[in-house]
Order: sequence, then structure tokens, then C-alpha cells
Amino acid sequence: RATVTIALLPPAGSPAGTQTKSATAVIEPDKPNDIELLPHVEATLKALHGDHRLLLITKGDLHHQERKVLASGLAHYFEGVEIVSDKKPETFRKICSRHGGQVERMVMAGNSIRSDVLPMIHAGGIGVYVPFDILWDHEHEIIPSETERFYEVENIGGVVGVVQSLAEKNKR
Repeated sequence: RATVTIALLPPAGSPAGTQTKSATAVIEPDKPNDIELLPHVEATLKALHGDHRLLLITKGDLHHQERKVLASGLAHYFEGVEIVSDKKPETFRKICSRHGGQVERMVMAGNSIRSDVLPMIHAGGIGVYVPFDILWDHEHEIIPSETERFYEVENIGGVVGVVQSLAEKNKR
């Protein structure tokens, strides 16, 4: 399972309220000792890295998640790591604020409508659903269709197109 969060944040050191097309991306590897990345995960990070600030946000035990991040080989893509006890709308608002962003420009992409997409939409941000074959029974949820802040992509690589599209809209 991979979860990616992408938030459009201003560059480090920018005055409060600055708006840019920078992004925050998040990956959550699933296997604690045997990390196997899903297709397109590293390519997605490479495409976002450099032009965007990347921040890892993951849920779970602090030490367990830190080990997974290091074992994934992806840590060098991230500017920071946020390990949270839950993924609720307020969690995303606080993280966005702490990193100088605007929640309206923050994107959460993941394979769980319930844990990844809906909390971001309810926080005021954008949710991107990345379907995956394996999903816990308690994670099933109806796909939100009546909001402009919901996107669905075929795989994690599609997140790059969503971010580019949103960046173009923000330029206008």
C-alpha cells in the first residue's frame, strides 16, 4: 500500500500568506521489514522532487514508521517527516499550517477513501483516490462525486498530472 499526500505550499522562508505552486508529497510503505514499492512510486517522487517541497506524513507507531521510511530508500526525497496517530481533517490543517501552507491547496492521494481522501476534502483540501487491489474491509467508503475537490487516478503516477493541473489553475 502506498499513500501519497501532496500539498501546494510556499517555499521555505517565504512570508506568511505567500502562494506558490510548490507541493508536499507523502509515501507510506506498507511492509515493515521487506519494503516493496508499488509501480510508479519512485518515479512520482522524482517528478515532484526539486520543483516541490516533499513532506512525508504517515500514520502509526513512531519507531516502526521511521524504520519503514529508511528501509524504503525514499527518505532523501522528503524535506520532513510527520508521523501522526490519526488522519483527520484537523490533523491535515495543523500540518499544513505548521509548514506554511494553505489547506485549500493541499492534496492527499491514497488508496483509502475513508482514511486518506475524505479527511482531506473535509479539511478543505483536495483528495485523490488511487485504487489498489488490497484494502481493509473497514476502509471501504462511497466515492465522493459531488465535489470539485475529488480526483481519481489509475495509479500513483497519475498524481503528477493532478498536481500539474492544479498548479496551472493556481497560476491563473
